[in-house]
Amino acid sequence: MDETEVNVDVQNESVTYDVDPDAAANESKEDKFKRLAAARVDKIIGYLESLSKLSSSAYSYTDEQIEKMYAAIQAKLDESKSKFDKNKAASKDHFVFD
Repeated sequence: MDETEVNVDVQNESVTYDVDPDAAANESKEDKFKRLAAARVDKIIGYLESLSKLSSSAYSYTDEQIEKMYAAIQAKLDESKSKFDKNKAASKDHFVFD
């Protein structure tokens, strides 16, 4: 599959995909995963960059606020990552030998 160009505009919370409609209809599951995952990761990175701009001297915050904010983000990252662990997902539904 040809490279897909993804444009992310964090300020307006929009993502555009420059994808040939015919190619998208015939893409493999892996190619579709790669296309969508790349766009979503780029969007998350953009949001994190935007979040880090709050560290400037224009804002006031406490260490506790920062810890709470990053703890919430880390918890969601851990939850999201665990969904990709097929052994853990399977063991929740039924018994499995590792």
